Order: sequence, then structure tokens, then C-alpha cells
Amino acid sequence: MTVHSKIGSLFSAHPWSALGQCCASNGRFGAGIALSFQARYGQSRQVQAMNVPVGGIAPIFAANEQRLIYNLITKRFHWQKPTPQDVRRSLLAMRRHAEHYHVPIISLPRIASGLDGLDWHNVVLPIIHDIFDASPVAVYIYTLPENGV
Repeated sequence: MTVHSKIGSLFSAHPWSALGQCCASNGRFGAGIALSFQARYGQSRQVQAMNVPVGGIAPIFAANEQRLIYNLITKRFHWQKPTPQDVRRSLLAMRRHAEHYHVPIISLPRIASGLDGLDWHNVVLPIIHDIFDASPVAVYIYTLPENGV
């Protein structure tokens, strides 16, 4: 499949789509889109309890919307910055999980490039393409229209 771009809110993604975000294994959702995930799905305690190492994923089923949420564990503490290698490992873990459980679509914000500071076009997007271009899982990247991030 290919990676697709969409303008709009990530939370307006197709109901069959899993959603994903980067977060820390300590389960603190303190800023950025993580706050919206926490307000909507309240999964920070579950992420913390799963004790997933950096480079893994904490998949959680949000029963209120019948939707799978992929929490990509790209750092140990919320105040840290992820490395491209840790983003790659988490994305690869997400792809393997999605393929194993036949998840057809994953929708993501511009992960690791906002508050986390990685370069979207030169670092993160090429990693996503490298991992998902040969996968049957479709990936949609959502960008908000008002600020382009």
C-alpha cells in the first residue's frame, strides 16, 4: 500500500481506521495531540501499566469508539525526544501487529515531528514509506488545515 496525505482532524478518520500517536512509556500525555488522545480515550494509565520498552507499541482498544489505538513508544519519559531509530522500531512493531491482526487502515498525525522535533519531510516520512510501502496496510497522514502541522 502507499502512504496517503489527508487534510483535516485525525479524529475524523474512517471508523475502520486504527489511530496512532507517539508517546512515552511512562504514560504521561502532557502536551500536543497526546492531550486530545487522553481526553478522548483516557488510555494513559493503560499505557503505563503495559510497561512497553522504547521501540515497541501499546495497542489499546477504545471501546467508546470501537477503534484500535496504537501508542508508539518512542521514548521512556514524556520530556525526552525520540530518535529516528526508536521511531522506526515502533513503526515496524505497529506494522507487524497490524498485518498479523488484519488491520486495514492506520491513520496518524505527523508523528515525532511536532513537539518531538524530528524533521518530518527528511526523517519521519521516509521512515514511514520505507516500512509501509510494501505492506497491505494503508496509512493516512492527517494534517490540520489551520496550521499545517
